[in-house]
Amino acid sequence: MRIGIDAGGTLIKIVYEEHGLHFKKIEYNEAEQALNWLKTTAPSADYVLTGGKAAILKEAFFPEAAVIPEFTATCEGALHLLKKAGLPHKSLLLVNIGTGTSWYKIEDGRHERILGSGIGGGTFMGLGRIFSGKADHQRLAGLAAQGNRGNTDLLVSDIYGDRSWLPSIAGQNGRQKDVEAPIDGKLTAGNFANIAGKPSEEDLMAAAANMIAETTVLLTKGAADIHHSERIYYIGSSLLGNDALKKGLLTYSRMTGLDADFIPNGEYGGAIGAYLSSWH
Repeated sequence: MRIGIDAGGTLIKIVYEEHGLHFKKIEYNEAEQALNWLKTTAPSADYVLTGGKAAILKEAFFPEAAVIPEFTATCEGALHLLKKAGLPHKSLLLVNIGTGTSWYKIEDGRHERILGSGIGGGTFMGLGRIFSGKADHQRLAGLAAQGNRGNTDLLVSDIYGDRSWLPSIAGQNGRQKDVEAPIDGKLTAGNFANIAGKPSEEDLMAAAANMIAETTVLLTKGAADIHHSERIYYIGSSLLGNDALKKGLLTYSRMTGLDADFIPNGEYGGAIGAYLSSWH
């Protein structure tokens, strides 16, 4: 039995096979109990670790485990999932939104990390703790899904007026001249720039998810243009249960002309890459 574990900065993802592949995620506040249970349940398993905290898990729980490079595991796991789902996989841009975000160019099975950003799931969790005092990823994602970012963000329409009613100003010769926003009024003019009074936790988290989505798509668009990547796939633990973030990513991707989608179970790409690895 082999068990692949991706120990990221925000979540631990586990993949194992028992009549098919199974996926499990663990938050760090419950990691010690869960990993000790796993080690007791499957003491003779072949453990393969990856991720930023893989070395810590190896020392504390799985001294015989192999540790493989995170970037390799992520790309190999994503390619496996794409092939299994019957999705195009020859040429693409892979965007992994974990604690931070990494961009990989994949061409005919070869992969190269081309860009990185500190904006990602760690940003979402950190802002969530500031805004609500909560540190549970699923609870914060639930808040974001219920919120209205328009109560927190300053939108283009707030500056130019709602697009369904265009205000007019007097022209030089007394004629009326329509003023229309030069871009979509639903776009953000300023993140968190429309806060009046005490906004709700839901609205603040919705704005946080939107900021991450907008920033990620803007960087993705630039990377896609430079590297001539026509197909984009988003993966990463930050997407788990985070409907607000996923909706934002797709919305802005389509607005910028990107052919983007999510890989089924892509959040477990690193763990799958570790599970499939021959480094043992």
